Amino acid sequence: MVITAVFDESTAAANYYPSPFTFDQPITANISYTGLDLSNVDVSAISFVYLPPNAAAVVPVEYDQLIIDKAAGLIQVVNAKIHHFSKYGFVDDPQD
Repeated sequence: MVITAVFDESTAAANYYPSPFTFDQPITANISYTGLDLSNVDVSAISFVYLPPNAAAVVPVEYDQLIIDKAAGLIQVVNAKIHHFSKYGFVDDPQD
């Protein structure tokens, strides 16, 4: 199987293909972005989420750790539990 990830550096999100593709067991993903401008972001509100197509709300993703270094412009999720290939990313308010 060929697995493709298309990253959107302006939104810190990525689409994973083939989509939809569901796993029998969740896989773990470690994803990081560097060089981000986090100067106007409330980093305490950042979460890693599944971004459903045409949905009004995002879906939180279970993960072990979220590492944020505002000065370095780094956001990293450690051991995110991915159940299917889709669009995933970081948001600064998962309720929006």
